[in-house]
Amino acid sequence: MSVTGKPAMQTEATAPRTPGHAWAHQCEICGEGAAFGCADRQGVTHWFCGDHRREGERRTRRV
Repeated sequence: MSVTGKPAMQTEATAPRTPGHAWAHQCEICGEGAAFGCADRQGVTHWFCGDHRREGERRTRRV
């Protein structure tokens, strides 16, 4: 609580953060935030960033 008795507003500096970055998934190649999920033949989703999307698509087709 703040001095006024109202809940304190969270700023960017005090807001809880995800370790590393705010992405829900990390690229399997470089560990950066991943926006592209590719499912393999067993139905397991593998995640890749924009830079590694094509490599991820190639990898999941072979599995």
